[in-house]
Amino acid sequence: MQAILENLHNKLTPEIKADLDAVIGLEFDGVAHTFDARVEGAGLLEGAPAAHGLTQRIGIKASSADFQKIMAGELNPMMAAMTGKLKIEGDMGFAMKLSKLFG
Repeated sequence: MQAILENLHNKLTPEIKADLDAVIGLEFDGVAHTFDARVEGAGLLEGAPAAHGLTQRIGIKASSADFQKIMAGELNPMMAAMTGKLKIEGDMGFAMKLSKLFG
């Protein structure tokens, strides 16, 4: 899972940060992470956004196995959400922007 998270972090270019400019809460198998994708954000952090004094715009929950499949392009994020394998809380319109990070 660490390699997947590092891959996600490495995709966070200045252009993507400018487009997203948000804090994303991630939870895989009950372990929380913060993806600080703000323009001046820190990138990937251990623990939930609140632990860093941040408020998430969107929260994503999945098993690590399903998230790895999403990142590898083996599982469509939309299908995963519709079947309950991927749970999204918050701004659903913003969730559509996250496709730049998947696959």
